[in-house]
Amino acid sequence: MLKVGEAAPARNNVRLSPNSVLAGVVICFSVTLLAAGVLTILLMLTPMTERMLPAIVNVVGALSVFAGGFVSGRQSGGVGWFHGGLSGAVYTLACFVLSILVFPEMLPAGFLARRLLLGFGIGAVGGMAGVNL
Repeated sequence: MLKVGEAAPARNNVRLSPNSVLAGVVICFSVTLLAAGVLTILLMLTPMTERMLPAIVNVVGALSVFAGGFVSGRQSGGVGWFHGGLSGAVYTLACFVLSILVFPEMLPAGFLARRLLLGFGIGAVGGMAGVNL
């Protein structure tokens, strides 16, 4: 803990940790797959309709990116916003590529830029939480 008037220690030795980013991306996909399974069961057993799915999928995606950013920031030990943001951006890019492979005519190019910024931002918030909590 810092005392009044004491300078914070320099963090010159903090570098990019590819393993932390990879762990974050794996967590993103794991949370997404788990949520997809739960949603499938809910669709089968409840009166939930498929019209509700787009909003639910967006929330699940945001929670997945946050969780991946959190893990990435936690494992990196520093610069959590950057590690979490990279995890979110890599996950978003991977989902975009998978979407293009399945539905090539569906996604415009501007969609990718917005999603990458959103993925980076949510992942960065998760990374900051992972380092600081």
